[in-house]
Amino acid sequence: MSVAQIVLLAGLLAPDGAPDAERMLLGASPFFRHEGMERAQADQDWELLRRAAAKGPWDARRLAAIGLGPRTPHALLRDPVASVRLAAVEALDNGAPEFELRRLASDKDDAVRAAVAWALRTTRQRTGLRALSRDPSPAVRRAASAALGDFTRLRRDAQSEDPGVAVPALLWLGRAGGSTEAGLLIRRLRKVLRAKVRPRDIGKPTTVIPLARAVGHMARRGVNAAGRSVAGMLRKLAAEAPATLPAWLVLGEAVAAARDEQAARLALAGALQGRDQAVAADIVANAALAGLLFAMTRRPWPEIEDALKPYLTHKHPAVRAAGVRALSPAKAKAFLFDAHPFVRAVACRRCDDIAAVVKLTIVERDPNVLKAASALFARKADPACEAGLGRQLTDGDVSVRRAAVGALLRIPFKDRLERLTKVGLTDEAVSVRRAAAAALDFLDGDMVAFPAAIRALRAEEPAARTRAIGLLHLLSAARLGYDPEKPGTAEAWEQWWQKRSARKRPKDGFRYHVEDLRRRGIDLVLVLDATGSMEPILQGTKARLRAVVARLRRIVPNTRVRVVAYRDRRDHFVTLGSPLTHDPEVLEGFLSCIPAYGGGDREEAVLAGLRNAFVKTPWRDSSHRVVVLFGDAPPHASDEALLKAIVKEFSGQVSAVDVAGYARGGTQQALQKYKDIAKWGRGIAITLANEDDLLKKLLVLTLGPRFRTEVEALFGL
Repeated sequence: MSVAQIVLLAGLLAPDGAPDAERMLLGASPFFRHEGMERAQADQDWELLRRAAAKGPWDARRLAAIGLGPRTPHALLRDPVASVRLAAVEALDNGAPEFELRRLASDKDDAVRAAVAWALRTTRQRTGLRALSRDPSPAVRRAASAALGDFTRLRRDAQSEDPGVAVPALLWLGRAGGSTEAGLLIRRLRKVLRAKVRPRDIGKPTTVIPLARAVGHMARRGVNAAGRSVAGMLRKLAAEAPATLPAWLVLGEAVAAARDEQAARLALAGALQGRDQAVAADIVANAALAGLLFAMTRRPWPEIEDALKPYLTHKHPAVRAAGVRALSPAKAKAFLFDAHPFVRAVACRRCDDIAAVVKLTIVERDPNVLKAASALFARKADPACEAGLGRQLTDGDVSVRRAAVGALLRIPFKDRLERLTKVGLTDEAVSVRRAAAAALDFLDGDMVAFPAAIRALRAEEPAARTRAIGLLHLLSAARLGYDPEKPGTAEAWEQWWQKRSARKRPKDGFRYHVEDLRRRGIDLVLVLDATGSMEPILQGTKARLRAVVARLRRIVPNTRVRVVAYRDRRDHFVTLGSPLTHDPEVLEGFLSCIPAYGGGDREEAVLAGLRNAFVKTPWRDSSHRVVVLFGDAPPHASDEALLKAIVKEFSGQVSAVDVAGYARGGTQQALQKYKDIAKWGRGIAITLANEDDLLKKLLVLTLGPRFRTEVEALFGL
């Protein structure tokens, strides 16, 4: 990917944000947590991070460990979530209590054990490390070998032709290797550069880039090889590197990892000389120079600002942009009015002078520069940017207006809600109006937006009325009170709003949960016992399935449902399944072909039904996966061990409904087994007393049992 493309991609501004770090980090929405951690860290609000570590959800606890670093509470080393334990071990490193590290040396997660092995490197007693060096996991063995200083295995792995083996070995050698390993890697890097690395190998998971980074890390650590420092040898390589695109890119990775100013100057001079020598490949040479700069300036590097001066006036915009990326905010300001939009966009992101950027937006017409300006406004949240942002809200480019709406989430203008309402009612682009509705929902702007939208329903222009009704539907859905009859007149909406505004506002937790479900979609599978005693349940499910799908899709439009019927091993069939679909007619047709028949014994093929649901359902990668088991008979005792294993391995939620009290001739012995299944599947087990309760149970189990009160209130159940 070119530097220009990277600048373009970085110009996108997602419409997110929150009023304060506490709400972002400890709120129910996972989308703002990382920003909340960064804000708390920037403000040195250690108390907030400690609260997140103690009481937050698992992802907040993980980020709290990252933000607290050595201050991380030792209790997180015993967290039930592996990624939290890993973050805590890495944050505390060798400052963690040795007895805790020894306990974690037998952790079930490979990454945790590998982090523990490295953290144990300074302990006097190395028994635990030697045990980890014989761990079944290659990743743990490599970490233990690096901690012990036993590089024989790592040197062997680094020569492997399999990148999955060679790359981690090289990185561990760079992190922990000594003079012998440094000599080997330097000789290998020199050989790679002289052999002229093939351009097609640069973007692949080969050992070329990791080799360069490993040498750079050794140089930064001050390792010596053959009586000379690795940094000095790297400078020699920088002066001798051949003038080819791949060689510059590889060398740039090594210099960037080393953070060696002298090597950087030599590499840049060599690359510039190579560009001047290029006859027919000036564009390629310029791209290589830009790539070298990009590798060396990914993170702020003030020491080489002076070395960048020749490239800040370069004729190629990607080269100038790469140089500007490394400048301090004060110096980047000078490039706000560069001739090329790529450079101006990078300068906007590096600059912190609101007045200068607002001045730029007066004359700027390039969408990517304006989006970069919105990103700066959002980051600074300074009301001084009001003039610039106001112009962007009416820009001719849809993406610019959408980015400006996102910036409004973070900038506390007095009339922010009125502006967002106006955008939601007047903008021509559906995506911008949707962004404005989402912002209004997040900022609790319904008291401003709803009355304005209802008034707009009386406008003479049909387009204005259409946009008003669209905003009302978006806001009412976001407020979790979407009216099933979809009133279209101003009078009907006024009556609805009077009733709705008088109700208790929904808790943020449920709102964020529904936002997450909308983003991911729901895949729901109903697993039904189809034996003779279940006829009332099959008929009741068929009768209410359309209502279930309609209500779920009203809240989460991207909802799909599947039905799996099971009987027993001696019956006409063991399992049958419908497609995973959003069309209730398909599901009703499937159930019409499944009469309740068979059974008669105490146990049924529950294992087969659940296995069909887990294995044969085309689950989407990020969807909210829910399986609901309906039955009145327990599984076969011989199936219990395997049933427990597959339910625990399923990456979703499994709940169970015991209908023995309602089904014909059902057994009363299923409930305990269903409780076990629900416990293994991170769901709940309930009983069904009557057919009328079926709709409510399904909606609650699908949208989340912990939000039962909100779900029942939402649907009037």
